[in-house]
Amino acid sequence: METSELKKIKIVDFCAENGIELTQDSREYYRLAEHDSCVISDRKNLFKWNSRNLGGDIFNFIQAYYDCSFIEAKEKLLNKEYEIRETDVNYQKEPFVYDKSMEQPINKSKKYLISERRISEELTNDLISKGLICEDKHSNVLFLWKKDEEIVGCTEQGTVARFNPKKQKARTWKKIQENSEENYGFKITYGKPKSIYFFESEIDMLSYITQKPETAQNATFVSMNGLKKVTVLQAVTDHFKEHKKLPESAVICVDNDEAGRTFYDTEFKGKGIGRNGIGTTEIKADIPKKEGFDWNDTLTKGKEIIEGISERDISKLKIFCELKTGSQFSNDYEMSNL
Repeated sequence: METSELKKIKIVDFCAENGIELTQDSREYYRLAEHDSCVISDRKNLFKWNSRNLGGDIFNFIQAYYDCSFIEAKEKLLNKEYEIRETDVNYQKEPFVYDKSMEQPINKSKKYLISERRISEELTNDLISKGLICEDKHSNVLFLWKKDEEIVGCTEQGTVARFNPKKQKARTWKKIQENSEENYGFKITYGKPKSIYFFESEIDMLSYITQKPETAQNATFVSMNGLKKVTVLQAVTDHFKEHKKLPESAVICVDNDEAGRTFYDTEFKGKGIGRNGIGTTEIKADIPKKEGFDWNDTLTKGKEIIEGISERDISKLKIFCELKTGSQFSNDYEMSNL
């Protein structure tokens, strides 16, 4: 089979045939279960591995995943027979629909967040009261993505770790509901935000606020659900649309692992976000001190645990949501050196 024909093999089909586990975000988008910064568009048959700054077609994917040569990648494609699926040229993304009938009283989720993840009870209760955290009939925590009180997406976080015999480790359920808005995520705002903080997950975000409540004064917090440069750019854009000026800083609060460090170093270190005539947002990093830790690790088992945060201190942080819609900057939106 010619190389041009092999390129038509779907990356998603290759993964299924070769035991590469994927999670599905929507009808079009998938992620590697073990590396959620690697996003695959089934419609375009392309991938983008954000943390490694890699992307391309199925040959590029195989080379990146297996760290092999082009010839070896071609041999892997020739070793098995694959059905050639035509690209759906008429594909149109469906609007997000939140199924409220799946909700149940938020008992297990609340216990999971407070007792297991050690998230501040005050913070948890406040987000529940504002309708940003719910629970479904499978006892998953539901983190609702809102814009102007409209739900535009949802992250499901399991509360029970189940052993995966294939991976030989316990994992909790994690899924972005189908058709959730692209380049967005779970978001909360305190006061009149001057800074935006970005996290790999909702749990990391809430863990960070629990440990560093002083940061939650005049700030916005966003979950990227992975490592997504476009989510950072979109959040800065939304801030500009709402406040008519750029935030003073964007703080990248990723895990202290190779993927997180590479993401910051490659995409943002020594750079700013802005354009001529508007200004520049300074980009900073706040990463757990211990290698291999995320922000929930520092809260539950790390030396950076902050003991004795008083409920009075937490209660001073009055959480409210200013979730505004907006569109992304035009093509002259750029990364500029500070």
